[in-house]
Amino acid sequence: MNRTVILGPVTLIMMLLITACAQAGTPEAAVEDYLDALAAKDSARIQTLSCTSWQADAAIEVDSLQTVGTELDSVSCSTTSEDAEGALVNCTGLLKMSYNGEPRELDLSRQTYRVVSEGGEWLVCGYDG
Repeated sequence: MNRTVILGPVTLIMMLLITACAQAGTPEAAVEDYLDALAAKDSARIQTLSCTSWQADAAIEVDSLQTVGTELDSVSCSTTSEDAEGALVNCTGLLKMSYNGEPRELDLSRQTYRVVSEGGEWLVCGYDG
């Protein structure tokens, strides 16, 4: 005997909510989003992408770029390690800056980002080392 099960709207909503409560995103996506917000000088977005203890430092990073032109070039990030404490993420690419027509570049591979899970979201929480 074949039985067809049709999920009711309440059951379907509950399944979606349970799925949404799982860990969102990846550590590398969190860093890429953070770098996008940094290059866009989006203070509000930087705050939502930073762990609680890093939010003041993240605001300083955004403020330090207010008078320069910024652009990300060929950014790609990967998780190098992950444990109960969080994850470490390395990126390649450049943050290109210009001030009064003078170009500068920040090689993103020189930093290792610390990422932690808070409230089910991966958030940037500073640098390792």
